[in-house]
Amino acid sequence: MSSTSDDLGQTIRTLAQRLGASLGDAARGLAEYALRRRLRVAVTGLSRSGKTVFLTALLHNLHLAARLKEGQTGHLPFFDPVAKGTLEDVSLWPIDDLPAFPFLPNLDRLLDTPPEFPPSTTGLSGFGAALRYRPQGFLGRQLVDSTTVEIEIVDYPGEWLLDLPLLERTYAEWSAATLRLAETGARATLAGDWRQIDPDAPASEDALEQARLSYTTWLQACREPPLNLSFLQPGRFLRPGGGIDLAALRFCPLSLAGEPKRGSIAEAMRERFERYKATIVRPFYETVFSGFDRQLVLVDVIGGLNAGAESFADMRRALAGVLQSFARDDEGLLARLFRSRTEKVLFAATKADHVTANQFHNLRLLLRAMVADDTGQLPAVGAETDFAALSAIKCTANRRVLYQGQQITVLEGVIKGRRETEQLFPGEIPEHLPTPEDWAADRFRFYDFVPPSLARDRARGIPHIHLDKALQFLIGDLFW
Repeated sequence: MSSTSDDLGQTIRTLAQRLGASLGDAARGLAEYALRRRLRVAVTGLSRSGKTVFLTALLHNLHLAARLKEGQTGHLPFFDPVAKGTLEDVSLWPIDDLPAFPFLPNLDRLLDTPPEFPPSTTGLSGFGAALRYRPQGFLGRQLVDSTTVEIEIVDYPGEWLLDLPLLERTYAEWSAATLRLAETGARATLAGDWRQIDPDAPASEDALEQARLSYTTWLQACREPPLNLSFLQPGRFLRPGGGIDLAALRFCPLSLAGEPKRGSIAEAMRERFERYKATIVRPFYETVFSGFDRQLVLVDVIGGLNAGAESFADMRRALAGVLQSFARDDEGLLARLFRSRTEKVLFAATKADHVTANQFHNLRLLLRAMVADDTGQLPAVGAETDFAALSAIKCTANRRVLYQGQQITVLEGVIKGRRETEQLFPGEIPEHLPTPEDWAADRFRFYDFVPPSLARDRARGIPHIHLDKALQFLIGDLFW
């Protein structure tokens, strides 16, 4: 065979090898694309539930998780990619269509000396996390060395979920129900100029705006101590968010005897109520809520116990309103109006570090009881649902001490408003709804604690309680 033939044969073999390598690269690229997952996860909760602290601690711990030395799990030992040592890299990025969650400013406040809790977020915001890992499943190991899960984490006020029932009500129906509630319990003790509005008075933009401000001030007083109420509609009056038409909020409940008179303030408020539903409530569910794959709902159960029987009952009323947004049966409002793709919902009782570890189970059971109806049945929710107790920042430690000849578990930490570390027995969480005897005995007095010094945790991650278990429930199944 001539040298020319040898050269041709070598050229063909080289081309075949290159083609094979190219096909192999293409196959691996396709496999990695097929294994790549992208989800949008929502974190929500009513006022004082700890959303901002949760998201800050979550993003910080995730960001550091891939930078640990071999064999270390940092502060996420129950999150599979960390526990199995397969997490290679975590990068954070802003989401194009949302305001950026203020992660770094919040983290700086927590890591400052002395540390401070960051201010609450009041609108829609988000952050993305790309988690690169080595697949452990049989198929994944055969196809690629590594691939990526991309998580878009969105923060929105839980108060917005209280507005879904408005879509099924007329202005007159909502006004009558709201006025009945406003005339009972602690709400009845609060004055407000909106209560004296004459429905037949002539409408003007100034009068409508004054009514909005008066009613908003009344709602704020309901939310703040000492009332600490939660079922406050419309939700956007307290957490309006950015970029909305405030003119659509110029209404309040009025006592209506019949059809509003033409040109009256009652007629104008009815129009604003309908505008509010059409331009704010419905678009939120159609364009934002319907796009969430998984959702975490944070609940300040301990705060509800501290605030007393009426506040606790009102928190249950608010949770019932929130749950309507997750109903997926044929009779549910959301099922009839929108298509939601949410497939997992985790309800989590926050501030678990305010009680000893042996109370976590009861805290979880109590939250479940709060969500259930009076017969103990959970509402029909199409998504996979679970309950948890967690704390985004662990402000206390458990200690065993001798008390009256017995070993008991106490909390050790710095109580808010004090300077020195103290040990105390915080009390017990009931596993069922509190009885009238529980409230009469004044059983529930749980303290707030200041965050511990976290300066050394800038490179180690923030200590927490069960944040990693929540993460595992929400996204752990994505890591094959």
